[in-house]
Amino acid sequence: MFWSMGFQLFVGPPIAQETKAFIRDSLIQLATSSVSSKIRSGSAYVIVQIAAVDFPDEWPNLLDTLYKCAVDRRDSVSVIGSLSVLNDLFDDLISEEQFWEGDVGNRLISYIFYLLEQGEMSTEIKISALKLYLTVLGTLLSAEALELEARKRSVLDHVNSLVKLLLILIQSLIKETSSSQAVHLVHLSLRSHLYQVLAKIIGEFRRYIPEKEIILLVKILSDDLWLASRIYKEALVDVSGLVSLVKLDVMEEAEPIISTHIIDLTEALSVIQASCCLSDALTLEDFERLVMAMSVCCQYPKAVAEDYLADFNVFVTDATGLSSHVSIRDSIQDFLSELNDADSAKMFNILGSAHTKNAESWNIKRLFTNQESRVLDARSVAPYLAQLVSLILSDAKGAHPLLVARVLLLIPRTLETFGVKGSLQDLAPNALRDFFKILSNSSTNYYRDLIWASAMIGVSLWRNIEILDPKLLGNQIQMSILKICFNLLEDSEEDTLSILLEATLVAISIDTTTACYVEIEAGISVVDLLLRVSFKDPSNVQVMINSPECLQSLLTGVEEECFLQVCQNLVPYLVEVMLSALAQASVEYSSQLYLSIDLLGYIIEASPLSGLPSDVFVFVFPVLKNVILQTNDDQILQGAGEVFNKLMQNNENQFIKFTDSLTKQTGLDILLAVASKFLSPDLSDSAAMNCGLIVMTLFERFQSCLNSDFFFKLLEATVNRVAIASEVITIENLILVFCKSVTSSSPLTLVDALTNMRLKDAAGNMRDGLQTVLPIWFDSFEVTRGAEKIQQNILALGRLYSLGDARLENVKVNGDLIPYDGDLIITRSMAKSMPQKYTQISAPLKIIKLLVSELQFQSLQPNPDDYVIDDNADGDDEDGWEDMDSLGVPNYEKLKSYIDSDEEDSDQTSDKGVRETLLSFFKECVSKNLANFQSYYEMLDEDEKSVITENVIFT
Repeated sequence: MFWSMGFQLFVGPPIAQETKAFIRDSLIQLATSSVSSKIRSGSAYVIVQIAAVDFPDEWPNLLDTLYKCAVDRRDSVSVIGSLSVLNDLFDDLISEEQFWEGDVGNRLISYIFYLLEQGEMSTEIKISALKLYLTVLGTLLSAEALELEARKRSVLDHVNSLVKLLLILIQSLIKETSSSQAVHLVHLSLRSHLYQVLAKIIGEFRRYIPEKEIILLVKILSDDLWLASRIYKEALVDVSGLVSLVKLDVMEEAEPIISTHIIDLTEALSVIQASCCLSDALTLEDFERLVMAMSVCCQYPKAVAEDYLADFNVFVTDATGLSSHVSIRDSIQDFLSELNDADSAKMFNILGSAHTKNAESWNIKRLFTNQESRVLDARSVAPYLAQLVSLILSDAKGAHPLLVARVLLLIPRTLETFGVKGSLQDLAPNALRDFFKILSNSSTNYYRDLIWASAMIGVSLWRNIEILDPKLLGNQIQMSILKICFNLLEDSEEDTLSILLEATLVAISIDTTTACYVEIEAGISVVDLLLRVSFKDPSNVQVMINSPECLQSLLTGVEEECFLQVCQNLVPYLVEVMLSALAQASVEYSSQLYLSIDLLGYIIEASPLSGLPSDVFVFVFPVLKNVILQTNDDQILQGAGEVFNKLMQNNENQFIKFTDSLTKQTGLDILLAVASKFLSPDLSDSAAMNCGLIVMTLFERFQSCLNSDFFFKLLEATVNRVAIASEVITIENLILVFCKSVTSSSPLTLVDALTNMRLKDAAGNMRDGLQTVLPIWFDSFEVTRGAEKIQQNILALGRLYSLGDARLENVKVNGDLIPYDGDLIITRSMAKSMPQKYTQISAPLKIIKLLVSELQFQSLQPNPDDYVIDDNADGDDEDGWEDMDSLGVPNYEKLKSYIDSDEEDSDQTSDKGVRETLLSFFKECVSKNLANFQSYYEMLDEDEKSVITENVIFT
């Protein structure tokens, strides 16, 4: 607040320059001398903030001071602290120009090289240097690095020198680790950072690095992975105590460091294999060691296996890829999925052989089967699936639950990957029968829930198998899925709940009719299961997505009897949730209430009748309207408004017949009260988002029931609402009310009604409704997206224009932007604060300009017919363009002469495409001089005239 005016929150008075210098020096001293990493980090943060306003003008020696500290061999704290500050400064302060032209980049890289080359520098210092280099590397990898030839040569020389240095460093570190009785975790961390740098360098500059160095790197990576796999197995899988881990800090955890080292190593290998066959770069023995090392690294760590066995929810989160944690297994699977064909084939053979030799450990079996699935080819799928099933069913003692769980995932994933091949068409049914045979054999397993959870993940994957028709699975499998989901429900949490819903969705798709009536257990229907899963954690985003999907699947194409059965099981529960919310002092947002409203919308929409059955309507309508009228929550009003609009669609007679037994209000009275609530200026745009759709449906479905006076009042309320709306979607939906009014009745009726309205604008001036609505409508049209909305707007605007009404001509709106013509140099910040000025044009001219702009946009969209090869087209297009060039931009009379010879019907209808509608409109305008089109045509600029000419004449 007191440093200088460079800070936004500066209030003054400013600090004296001498004091500033003392503070800056003290901060550098703290950042490079304190033994507390928190103090160093805090000081670095403040240095960066001050440097943002003081460097380089008031703090020119900042970088030099840090450079000197960075090479002080006697003080590792000073070096690490200065490197940390440089890292933060570079990220936030150093520009591209300073890096390349100000010698900053050259000096930074030189210092980093110096630190890496010094053998006596500590490992921690080298890690800090590499962290800084990874930040600098972003600039070296930018397009600017290769812009100039001299700069490009400099960068490539640096890259080759760096690769040589890093290879030497890695080799010495591996040698030190392999010859030592103990494993220093800090050495693994250093190698990890070295691999990060190499992966980025090779990914960008692969073609500039000599092949011999790439082959050497492959050998180094292979050796290090073999060494790392032994450390991983003894320290994390077996936890044997045979490996001694040396930590820098007693609080330091070994698992993240070991895992990160293997992940970074694997990613470096992944980058290399894209352009180098690993099996060619290695001897057969080394390649086999590489494969076996990866296999070992894919085993579950002991702690992870114990977590999975203790809580199947943890397994589900990891197995579905929903965990934020990237595991070694994830990294290796990514590597294998990208592996080139030659290496994949050799790896599969090695794994198959090793699988046979190592049959004693469940973890070994699991990893081999898992890795084999990643390097399969189509010819190997059938025997591989048979091997998976045999692996489980042949174990008389009962296979390990984690092995069973993995196999249950691999079966559908293998079919998903290879099932698109025609020759594998018969595999799916047999494989899925085996799937349930495995499941049946595991029903008495102590860890049955873990196996079942894995099976439900597998079932959810069936949806992705193109060759599988769920309806062929049969009712027995359908019931098995539903029973397992129900049995897992009690202990299921978070991600497992969404998996249960996905599995239920598959079960429903097997036989929808049976799913409507079947009881999973006594008194438990599929709808009950759906509700119990959904409302166990209704705030879960994935549950909120999957729950309506299940209901939609259950209701798709059902007959009336089945629909009523679902309503009987579902609607009372949803209504009860809403009644509970209404019983509170105020109706506030809750995930239960929101989900209930959402599901009710799907019930209303899915009715196989022309509307809802009367008893269902009478049951839900009063409760839904009470929720709307009693809440002020934006999300609830938004969702309830959408559902209420669905209720209005096909239930006109129900509304007309309805009378509230308590208040004696008719259905129409309630309907108008709800519309008034959504049109209220007190509601936010978010809450009122669907008010336009509700009013539009009201006019569309109930206009015959409304007297002209109320129609006018409702239209006036819509005008008032659109005048204060700011959200694009809310404005678009309100504008559709005016579109519908024009296209369904008469544009003259709307103009008359709007002209008779008197409203105050933001400045307090009185304006009529036409002057209020048209500028908003025109602005909205320019950003409206969605073919249907655009089409409705075009039809309505076209008919408004066609009136040729003088009242439209009198409405002045913004035309083209007037460029600034003063003497000042306008900066970006000044431009943002300066009010924009526009020409003022009449509403009809604005309509023409908007529709021309839309025609131009539509004409630029690709037409599928353009991709059909025409054998007769051998240069005619070029002649056509020559005709256009010679034509130039015709005046109106010339343009009209071309249109007069065109016999095509120019009727504007809503069933045409957007471009066709626009073409019809402009052809009619030109041929008939519609609403004095000639005068407006002459006011258009040359580009706009060209758009009309090119489209109307040559289409």
